[in-house]
Amino acid sequence: MKRFILLIWILVFLVSAVSCADGGMMGSPVPKREKTAAEEEEKTDILQQMNDLLRFYVTAIDPALEGKGYWQYSEDYRTYRYHGYWVPNKGEQSVAEDKVFVEKRLEPGVPLTVMLGLGHRDGVLWYSKNIKLHIQFDGVVKVTKVEPADNSILLAYNLNDQWNGLTTIEKLGPTNLNILPVGKELSFEGVGGPLISPAVIAGKEYTVEVKGYELDGTLMVTAQLKIITLPDKGFDGAAFVEKSYFGYSERYSYGEELTRLCSIELVSYEFSDVYKMMAGQ
Repeated sequence: MKRFILLIWILVFLVSAVSCADGGMMGSPVPKREKTAAEEEEKTDILQQMNDLLRFYVTAIDPALEGKGYWQYSEDYRTYRYHGYWVPNKGEQSVAEDKVFVEKRLEPGVPLTVMLGLGHRDGVLWYSKNIKLHIQFDGVVKVTKVEPADNSILLAYNLNDQWNGLTTIEKLGPTNLNILPVGKELSFEGVGGPLISPAVIAGKEYTVEVKGYELDGTLMVTAQLKIITLPDKGFDGAAFVEKSYFGYSERYSYGEELTRLCSIELVSYEFSDVYKMMAGQ
């Protein structure tokens, strides 16, 4: 009799153990606690803060106009104050010159088309120097040429800064980065002083890395930007060089395809493990 009672207790124990392993009595799963609205909102706020930690802004052709026309070069400054005008494709609407370019934030995986020499100042489209990239970051910004790591692309934080030939430059943010994707290494021009160029060699590709650090040197975020010099349908590079005061030189050689247009894309955006811990991720 005692053995029978013991056997019954063993069977009850085994059934209970199996039931618990399955998530509850009779195999019923334990209800999963849903996150509250406050918790979801807090998570959203943290993710937004992380995404806004390091931001990039450029003056670009309005994405809504991509594929609907092109920017035609013009020497007639009196008529076309930005040295160009929008030529719409057949069936597309015409657009005023000052409405073609807009200030845009770079978003991951979304290339934007920028033009050398044009940028926004206090919200108004105006002349710029080379390509201006505004970097929004509260801390130390370090920019490195990744590929190619040479002077076929020139980087400086301000136009008054000399092209120093360094692979990496750094400065306290927020700041502006002056970019000139020359397309070839120069021996004389731009050495020892700033170089301004309204056109560069087409068909070149560059990768630039931007890192954001706390003032104590703690790495927070790393981003990579891809810059490609694009074909320029509305620009006759040879005619431009022959008629301009630049002329053929080390900067502009015979037979080169020149362009005023570049695409810039944020191809990667990664947080350091330290920042993830700080953000509770």
